[in-house]
Amino acid sequence: MTSSPEQKNMHGLRLFLRALRPYRKAIFIALFLLPFGLALQLLQPYLLKVALDAGIEKDSDLMLYIALLLVGTVFVQYGIESVHSYLLQKAGHQALTDVRSQIFRHIMAQRTGFFDRRPVGSLLSRVTSDTEAVGQTFALGLVSILGDFLLVVGTLVTMFVLHAKITAYLLLLGPMIYIVVRIFKRLLRSYADRIRKAVARVNSTLEENITGFKIVRLHRREATSRREYETLTENYYGLYYRFNIADATLFAIMESLAAITIGAILYFSTQPIISGAITIGLVVAFVDYAQRTFRPIKEMSGKLAGLQSGFAALDRMAGSLGYSETMPIAEEPWTNPKGALHFENVSFRYGETSPLVLRDVDLQIQPGEMIAVVGPTGSGKTTLVNLLTRHYKATSGRVLLDGLLIDGIDDTDLREGLGVIRQDVFLFEGTLYENIALGHADISRERVEQAVIELGLNTLLKTDGNLLDHQIEEGGRNLSAGEAQLITLARVFVRNPSIVLLDEATARIDSVTESVLATALDRLKRGRTVVAVAHRLSTVQSADRIVVMCDGQIEETGTHRDLVQQNGLYATLWEQRFDSGAPHKESLDSL
Repeated sequence: MTSSPEQKNMHGLRLFLRALRPYRKAIFIALFLLPFGLALQLLQPYLLKVALDAGIEKDSDLMLYIALLLVGTVFVQYGIESVHSYLLQKAGHQALTDVRSQIFRHIMAQRTGFFDRRPVGSLLSRVTSDTEAVGQTFALGLVSILGDFLLVVGTLVTMFVLHAKITAYLLLLGPMIYIVVRIFKRLLRSYADRIRKAVARVNSTLEENITGFKIVRLHRREATSRREYETLTENYYGLYYRFNIADATLFAIMESLAAITIGAILYFSTQPIISGAITIGLVVAFVDYAQRTFRPIKEMSGKLAGLQSGFAALDRMAGSLGYSETMPIAEEPWTNPKGALHFENVSFRYGETSPLVLRDVDLQIQPGEMIAVVGPTGSGKTTLVNLLTRHYKATSGRVLLDGLLIDGIDDTDLREGLGVIRQDVFLFEGTLYENIALGHADISRERVEQAVIELGLNTLLKTDGNLLDHQIEEGGRNLSAGEAQLITLARVFVRNPSIVLLDEATARIDSVTESVLATALDRLKRGRTVVAVAHRLSTVQSADRIVVMCDGQIEETGTHRDLVQQNGLYATLWEQRFDSGAPHKESLDSL
């Protein structure tokens, strides 16, 4: 069932109000000061009336006294409003910082499938531009609109006290103002929501093309990328243009109504002035009150536009927190991992309606055993590894580690017991030590240095200073593929896991670097369970057992010698490579 805009507004507003709770003291003080500032505003037109009437009566002493009092009320009002504004801004921005952190933590806690179905640009917008829009709107806007409402009500009450009849005439414009504001509120909300979505699409396309700029350039896709981006930005411009037209139209209508109101005051007060029923000071006070009433109403067009943008952004932020594919809290300890693995009749699909990627996979791996998983692209090799890392949950069947259901194992124990080395390397901007330790204070510099030396990374990286302080640029762009891969291997080295997962880890390594890596891998594999998704025959031949996968199922298992003698799929591959004279390090992709 689709929620109405009002329901969405309340859902987003509740999220923000919950974030404001820790800062309610500052908000209460600001709200406490609000009526005092409003009272001083309402007092000023009345003082002006008294001063003018005193001037007409030629009472100079009273006029001077009222003038000084008027100046004093203005200064006190500005002081109160300054403190009020400071407290609200501080509380609002602190609350938004908490919401931004909450969204970031929520996003980072999701399973991999959550990211598979959502553009990166859209997620970035939730944390950046949407929170910024909410900050600009709610830090002042929401309470400001409350203050404006109280000012309008207070002004009308004061005008009623001064002259009820003229005020009653002016209230005839009330229904017209309500209808106009109601219509434009819906229109501006619609545009604000569409604008935010357009921004997310622009950000997503920009991020995609910047990330893949090498492919864009190599395949001469610049023109297509430019057209796509320009189309999205033109759509964004068109929406924003119509948004501004609606905003300007609302402001113009309010200006016209304000002018009509002042004209009505002058018209209805002409006869009472002539008859002496009211004073000129009262008319001037009424004009001032009317201007003070319409000032927040006119500004409300801009505030309303900003508020709708803020609600639209807040609704999407609340929606992001509502979409949850987080892993259940697991508390089963895995404190003494031995490394036994068991896929028990495991089937898996990436989406509810997607085809099965794995079908009834049943595989047992003993502690300390090295398994090589081979098969064509799409056969399910990497999916098998992803289930072990708990990036995805099996659709049916069970994945067990040392007899424990993987979904129930404590996350800290699982991450410490599993070491993963993938083909695709991700490095952070920072030092070599920071990229290997990854923020874990218990991993000392001495431990990292020992791993670097054992891996031979010190012979590849040339630096004038301390090797651990070697600066790595964003994405590791100042390193070769082999050097980057060795850093990921060092990450596993220093953690000393009981199970090591190699997902085509040597696919991008040249033969020279591979020889450096081979010794390190041999040392790493001792006493550990190793599952290697492999394309190179050199990796396959060193395995204790080979698992051949095809179409999501296990086709064959055995040693290299046994599988060659069985004359099955693996033997066919081996014969093709041998007959062609290809070296044993050639790829197994032809499987």
